[in-house]
Amino acid sequence: MPPKMIKMMKEALFFCLLFIISNVHAFEDELECTDLNKAHSYDLTNCEFVTKYCKDDVYTSTYYCTSSAGKGFFIFACLIWLGLLFVLLGSTADDYFSPALEQFSTKLGLPPRFAGVTLLALGNGAPDVSSTIASINSGDDGYLLSLGALTGAGMFVGTVVAGSVMMVDGGVPARGALIRDVLMYLATCSMVLAMFSSGDIHMY
Repeated sequence: MPPKMIKMMKEALFFCLLFIISNVHAFEDELECTDLNKAHSYDLTNCEFVTKYCKDDVYTSTYYCTSSAGKGFFIFACLIWLGLLFVLLGSTADDYFSPALEQFSTKLGLPPRFAGVTLLALGNGAPDVSSTIASINSGDDGYLLSLGALTGAGMFVGTVVAGSVMMVDGGVPARGALIRDVLMYLATCSMVLAMFSSGDIHMY
Protein backbone atom coordinates (compact mmCIF):
# COMPACT_ATOMS: atom_id res chain seq x y z
CA MET A 1 0.00 0.00 0.00
CA PRO A 2 1.43 3.43 -0.92
CA PRO A 3 2.64 5.55 2.02
CA LYS A 4 0.35 8.38 0.94
CA MET A 5 -2.69 6.10 1.19
CA ILE A 6 -1.60 4.93 4.66
CA LYS A 7 -1.26 8.53 5.77
CA MET A 8 -4.74 9.37 4.49
CA MET A 9 -6.22 6.37 6.32
CA LYS A 10 -4.51 7.39 9.57
CA GLU A 11 -5.86 10.93 9.22
CA ALA A 12 -9.37 9.63 8.52
CA LEU A 13 -9.17 7.31 11.54
CA PHE A 14 -7.95 10.19 13.70
CA PHE A 15 -10.85 12.43 12.66
CA CYS A 16 -13.33 9.60 13.22
CA LEU A 17 -12.04 9.07 16.75
CA LEU A 18 -12.11 12.80 17.38
CA PHE A 19 -15.72 12.98 16.18
CA ILE A 20 -16.77 10.06 18.40
CA ILE A 21 -15.07 11.52 21.47
CA SER A 22 -16.60 14.95 20.93
CA ASN A 23 -20.07 13.43 20.55
CA VAL A 24 -19.62 11.38 23.71
CA HIS A 25 -18.71 14.50 25.68
CA ALA A 26 -21.57 16.43 24.12
CA PHE A 27 -24.00 13.68 25.10
CA GLU A 28 -22.51 13.56 28.56
CA ASP A 29 -23.07 17.30 28.93
CA GLU A 30 -26.75 16.78 28.08
CA LEU A 31 -27.25 14.42 31.02
CA GLU A 32 -29.67 15.46 33.73
CA CYS A 33 -30.17 14.56 37.35
CA THR A 34 -32.85 12.05 36.37
CA ASP A 35 -30.21 10.01 34.46
CA LEU A 36 -28.61 8.80 37.68
CA ASN A 37 -28.94 5.16 36.60
CA LYS A 38 -26.48 5.91 33.77
CA ALA A 39 -23.71 7.08 36.11
CA HIS A 40 -21.71 3.84 35.93
CA SER A 41 -21.79 3.96 32.12
CA TYR A 42 -19.58 7.05 32.31
CA ASP A 43 -17.29 5.66 35.04
CA LEU A 44 -18.83 7.96 37.64
CA THR A 45 -19.92 7.08 41.12
CA ASN A 46 -23.38 8.13 42.26
CA CYS A 47 -21.86 10.86 44.41
CA GLU A 48 -19.78 12.21 41.53
CA PHE A 49 -22.80 12.16 39.23
CA VAL A 50 -25.14 14.02 41.60
CA THR A 51 -22.37 16.49 42.46
CA LYS A 52 -22.02 17.32 38.76
CA TYR A 53 -25.61 17.15 37.52
CA CYS A 54 -27.76 17.62 40.66
CA LYS A 55 -26.25 20.79 42.09
CA ASP A 56 -29.66 22.27 42.97
CA ASP A 57 -31.00 19.07 44.55
CA VAL A 58 -29.86 19.15 48.16
CA TYR A 59 -31.67 15.95 49.15
CA THR A 60 -30.14 13.83 46.38
CA SER A 61 -26.64 15.17 46.95
CA THR A 62 -26.88 14.59 50.70
CA TYR A 63 -28.22 11.06 50.30
CA TYR A 64 -25.67 9.78 47.77
CA CYS A 65 -22.63 11.56 49.23
CA THR A 66 -22.91 10.28 52.80
CA SER A 67 -21.93 7.01 54.46
CA SER A 68 -24.37 4.17 55.20
CA ALA A 69 -24.87 5.40 58.76
CA GLY A 70 -25.36 8.92 57.45
CA LYS A 71 -27.99 7.69 55.00
CA GLY A 72 -29.95 6.05 57.81
CA PHE A 73 -29.86 9.22 59.88
CA PHE A 74 -30.78 11.30 56.82
CA ILE A 75 -33.83 9.11 56.07
CA PHE A 76 -34.90 9.28 59.73
CA ALA A 77 -34.54 13.08 59.71
CA CYS A 78 -36.58 13.32 56.49
CA LEU A 79 -39.36 11.23 58.04
CA ILE A 80 -39.40 13.47 61.11
CA TRP A 81 -39.49 16.52 58.83
CA LEU A 82 -42.35 14.99 56.80
CA GLY A 83 -44.36 14.35 59.96
CA LEU A 84 -43.73 17.92 61.11
CA LEU A 85 -44.94 19.25 57.76
CA PHE A 86 -48.17 17.23 58.09
CA VAL A 87 -48.72 18.64 61.59
CA LEU A 88 -48.07 22.19 60.41
CA LEU A 89 -50.37 21.73 57.42
CA GLY A 90 -53.16 20.37 59.62
CA SER A 91 -52.83 23.11 62.22
CA THR A 92 -52.74 25.81 59.53
CA ALA A 93 -55.87 24.46 57.85
CA ASP A 94 -57.62 24.08 61.20
CA ASP A 95 -56.74 27.56 62.52
CA TYR A 96 -56.93 29.64 59.34
CA PHE A 97 -58.38 27.89 56.28
CA SER A 98 -61.43 26.23 57.84
CA PRO A 99 -62.68 29.35 59.74
CA ALA A 100 -62.24 31.48 56.62
CA LEU A 101 -64.11 28.90 54.52
CA GLU A 102 -66.91 28.73 57.07
CA GLN A 103 -67.19 32.52 57.10
CA PHE A 104 -67.31 32.65 53.30
CA SER A 105 -69.99 29.97 53.22
CA THR A 106 -72.09 31.80 55.79
CA LYS A 107 -71.82 35.13 53.95
CA LEU A 108 -72.67 33.58 50.59
CA GLY A 109 -75.41 31.37 52.01
CA LEU A 110 -73.83 28.16 50.71
CA PRO A 111 -74.77 24.81 52.24
CA PRO A 112 -71.80 22.86 53.71
CA ARG A 113 -71.73 20.21 50.97
CA PHE A 114 -71.78 22.79 48.18
CA ALA A 115 -69.05 24.81 49.90
CA GLY A 116 -66.98 21.64 50.18
CA VAL A 117 -67.13 20.83 46.47
CA THR A 118 -66.44 24.46 45.40
CA LEU A 119 -64.44 26.64 47.79
CA LEU A 120 -62.74 23.80 49.67
CA ALA A 121 -61.91 21.98 46.44
CA LEU A 122 -60.49 25.20 44.98
CA GLY A 123 -58.28 25.82 48.00
CA ASN A 124 -57.17 22.20 48.11
CA GLY A 125 -56.46 21.88 44.39
CA ALA A 126 -54.88 25.26 43.69
CA PRO A 127 -51.34 24.12 44.67
CA ASP A 128 -51.70 21.13 42.35
CA VAL A 129 -51.94 23.48 39.37
CA SER A 130 -48.50 25.01 39.95
CA SER A 131 -46.92 21.66 40.85
CA THR A 132 -48.38 20.04 37.71
CA ILE A 133 -47.07 22.85 35.49
CA ALA A 134 -43.63 22.54 37.10
CA SER A 135 -43.65 18.75 36.56
CA ILE A 136 -44.58 19.07 32.89
CA ASN A 137 -41.83 21.64 32.31
CA SER A 138 -39.21 19.53 34.13
CA GLY A 139 -38.46 17.28 31.14
CA ASP A 140 -39.76 15.05 28.37
CA ASP A 141 -41.34 12.62 30.85
CA GLY A 142 -42.66 15.36 33.11
CA TYR A 143 -46.25 14.75 32.07
CA LEU A 144 -46.02 11.20 33.42
CA LEU A 145 -44.97 12.57 36.79
CA SER A 146 -47.80 15.09 36.77
CA LEU A 147 -50.39 12.46 35.84
CA GLY A 148 -49.11 10.15 38.55
CA ALA A 149 -49.21 12.97 41.11
CA LEU A 150 -52.78 13.94 40.24
CA THR A 151 -53.98 10.34 40.17
CA GLY A 152 -52.20 9.50 43.41
CA ALA A 153 -53.59 12.59 45.12
CA GLY A 154 -57.12 11.67 44.04
CA MET A 155 -56.72 8.09 45.25
CA PHE A 156 -55.24 9.24 48.57
CA VAL A 157 -58.07 11.70 49.21
CA GLY A 158 -60.74 9.23 48.11
CA THR A 159 -59.45 6.36 50.24
CA VAL A 160 -57.24 7.42 53.17
CA VAL A 161 -58.70 10.88 53.87
CA ALA A 162 -62.33 9.94 53.28
CA GLY A 163 -61.94 6.68 55.19
CA SER A 164 -60.30 8.44 58.15
CA VAL A 165 -63.09 11.03 58.28
CA MET A 166 -65.72 8.30 58.22
CA MET A 167 -64.00 6.38 61.02
CA VAL A 168 -63.58 9.45 63.22
CA ASP A 169 -67.15 10.66 62.61
CA GLY A 170 -68.67 7.24 63.19
CA GLY A 171 -70.10 6.63 59.74
CA VAL A 172 -71.57 8.45 56.77
CA PRO A 173 -74.78 10.39 57.46
CA ALA A 174 -75.50 11.06 53.75
CA ARG A 175 -74.83 7.72 52.07
CA GLY A 176 -76.69 8.64 48.89
CA ALA A 177 -74.63 11.78 48.35
CA LEU A 178 -71.42 9.85 48.98
CA ILE A 179 -72.36 7.18 46.44
CA ARG A 180 -73.26 9.90 43.93
CA ASP A 181 -69.90 11.65 44.41
CA VAL A 182 -67.96 8.39 44.13
CA LEU A 183 -69.76 7.39 40.95
CA MET A 184 -69.13 10.80 39.38
CA TYR A 185 -65.46 10.58 40.33
CA LEU A 186 -65.20 7.13 38.73
CA ALA A 187 -66.92 8.42 35.59
CA THR A 188 -64.53 11.37 35.38
CA CYS A 189 -61.48 9.12 35.82
CA SER A 190 -62.83 6.79 33.13
CA MET A 191 -63.25 9.69 30.69
CA VAL A 192 -59.71 10.95 31.36
CA LEU A 193 -58.33 7.42 30.88
CA ALA A 194 -60.22 7.05 27.60
CA MET A 195 -58.88 10.39 26.32
CA PHE A 196 -55.29 9.54 27.15
CA SER A 197 -55.65 6.06 25.67
CA SER A 198 -56.98 7.40 22.38
CA GLY A 199 -54.73 10.44 22.31
CA ASP A 200 -57.63 12.70 21.25
CA ILE A 201 -59.22 15.41 23.42
CA HIS A 202 -62.50 16.89 22.22
CA MET A 203 -64.21 19.97 23.67
CA TYR A 204 -67.58 18.37 24.38
